[in-house]
Amino acid sequence: MVHVDDHASKVGDEAKELLNYGPVISTNKIEKAVFLTKDFNPDVLIVDDGYQNPAFLKDLNILTIDSDRLFGNKMLIPAGPMREMASFAIERADIIIAIGNKLISNNSFKKKIISYNKPFYQSLINLKTDFDLNKKYIAFCTIGNPKKFFTLLKKNGLVLHAEFAFPDHYCLTPKERMKLVTMANEYDCKLVTTAKDRVKLPENFEVITAEISLDFGNRRKELYEILDEKIFKKN
Repeated sequence: MVHVDDHASKVGDEAKELLNYGPVISTNKIEKAVFLTKDFNPDVLIVDDGYQNPAFLKDLNILTIDSDRLFGNKMLIPAGPMREMASFAIERADIIIAIGNKLISNNSFKKKIISYNKPFYQSLINLKTDFDLNKKYIAFCTIGNPKKFFTLLKKNGLVLHAEFAFPDHYCLTPKERMKLVTMANEYDCKLVTTAKDRVKLPENFEVITAEISLDFGNRRKELYEILDEKIFKKN
């Protein structure tokens, strides 16, 4: 069970962030999840980064696509960003969702995805936090695609004095945090980061959290109905 005072380095930053929405039971080993299901009997088990893991059966596969980068150079790691060939991943998907700062403009790419005849949705990332656009900001994050975060801020009118991208899931050291504070004070800037990064920082660390939401347009209800059908009505 994840608790508020647990450090993100022990339980994971996503698990800490999910505490804002309800109780969280988290493990980084799929074999441990077997024992957790027996002890807690959860209605839903969510596996992050388990799409390519064939060791267990999944009731629902959700494939997400970065609508800004698509499939990159379509090469597998380490030559590119792909963990497997795109066609294999799409064939196993129950739902495909493209998420980004803009909708996919590549019509041939969209037609290719749609040709698989799978439920396909696009979502724009919306910034929910109100910012003073007369201020300057220093943005930092530790996510897989930091450029997407910085682009979102600038798209919403924020003037970024500096951008700092750290490795995914990284926990900033006290020295690194102090460097950010010193720069913000020197240049009269506000610090801003993601919600996932905020949970890894001390409570008294002054930083603005960029809260976001996903905008599925008029198809949100349709997507939720599919999720409800595939997850809860199977049980």
